[in-house]
Amino acid sequence: MTDLNECKLKTDLCNSGNCTNTVGSYHCSCPLGTYGKQCDMAETCDSHPCKNGATCLVGRSNTISCRCLSGYSGKRCEFSPHLKSTKSQATSTTKHITTKQCPKNCNRRGRCSQGKCFCSAAWTGIDCSITNHCSTNPCENQGRCINSAKGHTCNCTTGWTGINCEKRNYCSQSPCNNGHCTNEQTSFSCACNNGWMGTKCNVQDYCSTNPCHHGSQCKNQGNTYQCSCSSDWVGKNCSIRNYCSGSPCQHNSTCTNGANTYSCVCTKGWIGKTCTSVDHCANNPCNNSEKCSNLGNSFTCQCLDGWNGTTCKTETKCHNKTCNNHGTCQVSHNKPICSCDRGWHGDFCTRVNHCSTQPCKFQTESQITYQNRSKITGCDSLCENAVFCDMLNTGLKCVCKLGWIGDGCEVRDPCFNAPCNNSGICFGNSNNFLCYCPIGWKGSVCELPDDTVGRTIINPCKNGGHVFYHNENLICSCPKEWTGQNCEQDKNECKYGISINDTIITEICQNNGRCINIPGGFVCACHDGWTGNRCETDVNECDSSPCQNKGICKNIYGSFICYCEPGWKGSVCEIDIDECQYVPCGIHGRCNNSDGNFSCICDNGWSGNKCDRRLDPCDTSPCRNNATCVINGDEYVCHCLSNWKGIHCDEDEDECIFHPCENSGLCVNLQGNYFCNCTDDWTGRHCEERVDFCQRNPCLNDGTCLDSLPGYICNCKQGWTGDRCQTDSNECLLSPCNNNGTCVNTNGSFRCDCTDFWEGDDCSVDIDECSNNPCNSTYICINTVSGYECVNCTTMNCTNSGSCIDTSSGPICHCVPGRIGEHCEKQDFCFNSPCKPLENCTNEVDGYKCHFHPCNSSPCQNKGMCMEYNLGYSCQCRPGWRGNRCQYVDFCYLSPCFNNGTCLNHNFDYTCICTEEWEGKNCSVYNFCHTDPCVNSGTCLNGNFQFTCVCNNTYTGQTCDTFDFCYSSPCKNGGSCINGYTNFTCICDRGYTGKTCETEIDWCASSPCHHNSTCVNIQYGYYCHCTGGWVGRQCEHDIDECMWSTCPSGSYCQNQFGGYRCLWTTKRSADMLLYRNKAEPVSVRIVQLAVIEHKIGSVLSSVKCLIQWYICTDGVAMVKSLSLDVYR
Repeated sequence: MTDLNECKLKTDLCNSGNCTNTVGSYHCSCPLGTYGKQCDMAETCDSHPCKNGATCLVGRSNTISCRCLSGYSGKRCEFSPHLKSTKSQATSTTKHITTKQCPKNCNRRGRCSQGKCFCSAAWTGIDCSITNHCSTNPCENQGRCINSAKGHTCNCTTGWTGINCEKRNYCSQSPCNNGHCTNEQTSFSCACNNGWMGTKCNVQDYCSTNPCHHGSQCKNQGNTYQCSCSSDWVGKNCSIRNYCSGSPCQHNSTCTNGANTYSCVCTKGWIGKTCTSVDHCANNPCNNSEKCSNLGNSFTCQCLDGWNGTTCKTETKCHNKTCNNHGTCQVSHNKPICSCDRGWHGDFCTRVNHCSTQPCKFQTESQITYQNRSKITGCDSLCENAVFCDMLNTGLKCVCKLGWIGDGCEVRDPCFNAPCNNSGICFGNSNNFLCYCPIGWKGSVCELPDDTVGRTIINPCKNGGHVFYHNENLICSCPKEWTGQNCEQDKNECKYGISINDTIITEICQNNGRCINIPGGFVCACHDGWTGNRCETDVNECDSSPCQNKGICKNIYGSFICYCEPGWKGSVCEIDIDECQYVPCGIHGRCNNSDGNFSCICDNGWSGNKCDRRLDPCDTSPCRNNATCVINGDEYVCHCLSNWKGIHCDEDEDECIFHPCENSGLCVNLQGNYFCNCTDDWTGRHCEERVDFCQRNPCLNDGTCLDSLPGYICNCKQGWTGDRCQTDSNECLLSPCNNNGTCVNTNGSFRCDCTDFWEGDDCSVDIDECSNNPCNSTYICINTVSGYECVNCTTMNCTNSGSCIDTSSGPICHCVPGRIGEHCEKQDFCFNSPCKPLENCTNEVDGYKCHFHPCNSSPCQNKGMCMEYNLGYSCQCRPGWRGNRCQYVDFCYLSPCFNNGTCLNHNFDYTCICTEEWEGKNCSVYNFCHTDPCVNSGTCLNGNFQFTCVCNNTYTGQTCDTFDFCYSSPCKNGGSCINGYTNFTCICDRGYTGKTCETEIDWCASSPCHHNSTCVNIQYGYYCHCTGGWVGRQCEHDIDECMWSTCPSGSYCQNQFGGYRCLWTTKRSADMLLYRNKAEPVSVRIVQLAVIEHKIGSVLSSVKCLIQWYICTDGVAMVKSLSLDVYR
């Protein structure tokens, strides 16, 4: 069989390297900067190109260089004094081969040459004592195998990973820009850092910080994010409450969110919180007004001064230009009236009066019309026999007296004596007259019946006009509202006036009403406050009850006035008066204004509608040390705080007798208080809080602090020890450095200074001297423990037809089938695989042996290591797995149970068996209940910082150690029960006493009422019904009746105890004694200064409670009868 020369078949097989053909293969010698089977891989610092412990440095354009240790040199620090001294020896085979003895005769695991061991494939080391784990070429895909004492490591080429470089390394090009890359079966996956997303973590995730609140969804959008808010939230981050979500604003109004609510910008015509009320002020109905206010289904105008009416159009006072500077203004009946200057007329003197010079004869001032427009004067020479002069737009006109006609009233009216009979119409001129007769009459003066048979009269007169005729000539007699030949023209009454009682009225609409002409008549548009056809009738606005809040309405001409109830003001009593501005509650109360009224919230110790009445008997503050004073009839009871006792709570309570301090704390009594002196592990008012020593970070050198009782425990990092991890561990005492390396201790660690030929953290890695190519080009360098050898096939003797092949690992004998051994000197009995499955075949001297190996079936899952013993096996699982075949996840792998808790695995989870001091999923919660502090069947509840005892019904206290004597609620009639150590005490409500407040107090038992008055029990004490002549809480004060001039004229009064008598200054014929009559009992509240009248016979007496020094300070005095002694 001829060997194929791969180097000739492909000249660039080794790329830039030199190709050397070998039997059945080839070898590439790579130039500096490349490596790999075909020199196709660029050296990087990850490929460990630097030798002898040198440091790899990355330069420009990703070129690398090596920084050598002292004593080494070369591009890759491959040369050392030892190598330089041996390199010259490899120039020839004869110089290299020596007869030196090999150490331990190579342990019979290799051949000795020149004092050095050339170990067989399975062994290495200076004496072939180290297993060569790389002998089977475990590193796939051109990975570089590095042998070590406990196994091998593979330095994989780019693109591969795994223990033996068997997996494709899809992460080799660092595809995950901002994340961690993990290899999968056929690709990679990226675990992105916070803030990044995408298959390659190259897209910024703006949603990573969860900016969207209240359950809204975040969506990345360009260079920012967008929150999809629910209807109840708005804003960039959905953090603003959307009070407009329910569309509260009606009628197309705009809703605006506020801090705590919403506001509506209503469309025109609507108002209110939600724009549901009609805005009657929308069209500005108020003319001369400060403010328009909506009122139910209408509006009110707050008129300016001098204006009134519903829309403030009616003037109520004179303004600067009311009369347009042509008259004098005066107010009459709440209305301005203008007296116009001569030459002007109209309600506000706006019209020129051309007739003011009386140009017409027989004219009186009352007959002057006010429609004159012309400035022509001097009509007295034109108008004879005139009633008055009328100046029209067309010029001068004289209104003639009856019986006169003509422009100047100079012609006698032939129709004056009504010559036409039967309602005929007379038309006269200066010389004659004509009569136009109605239908059915004829003749010159309509005196003859018209009996023309079949005569048809077509009435041409419109609008109710009547037809008249003279011979064949027809005329129309029109109603007063129409004019024209056929009554077809409307008469403009607003311009020419109307006739009332033969008087022409040109000012038709009164009270400033506006006249509007309509076909066949006119209408008047009246101002507010007036009505009627001519605005002549005053409107009674009070009929519509315009005054609010019980205001009284008074009608006036053209308007109305509201008289408001106390507490209200405004034109319609719509404004509430803030009585609080007048400080009605004095200095002992706080005023609260309300609609139309106010109320007083009194300070402690004061009462009354205006907080002007002082309360007692606790006013003197008899209870000390912040105790509560409770009135009990005329007395008081002090409810002390827990630190005080005594009638006035002025005696210190020794709280230490109740043992308030927990956890061995020492109680120290103080005045009105106490203090707990806690041990080092506890703090708080009652030593109930654990001291967290870990907050002070007591553990040094990155030690982890664990809370403990007592104190704390520091879990030190490797390399440190001591209670606070303050002491460096001297690792050198464990002799960690191999091969005579020198151990140097450092803070928290150690360093090994290795001897020549060794490197690594513990000097266990043999230096590969062959990496520096020390041998001649015709030799192959074989690395050995503490040195190397230069060999080739000239030094190798292959027997039994074996052929020598020079390889990169040295000369190898290529044996023919059936032969094995380093020199093909042994027969291979296992050549034909004679053993069964799960058996390994081994050659013996004269045969073979089959060895059963159950691990050949790879029973261990999840990369567990199979360990054989006898005929069985066991699986040594990788961290995180468990089971006889490593088939289960080890949930206890990361030691999740703290504080000495024991971890138990289950199928899908773990359970921590905690010590009695700890509880919780991971034994991380301190169990304050572990000492069973609750006694008397109390239930202990563990808390964050202490325990709580839930006691049964008959016990109380922090640890249920105190019997609850108040359990059965022994105090009756509203009494309060106070529990004691051996009994209970009842604080009774007013009016009750006894051990359990079972006895109602008889306040009258001590006969407190004097002078035969009657005592009456009440809930909180008593009061006295006094007999006549006595007053006071106990009827102890005599009434001086003589203060009120009680006696009749002619007598004088003499006061006596319980009564009085009248002494006459003149002696009468007979002495008479008028005995007192009994009056009905009367109750007088002195604080109200009430006056109660008693009629005794014919004597009227006013009894007043305010009697000099007899002021009844206790509030109630009873006058049962009145005495009257009269001497006559």
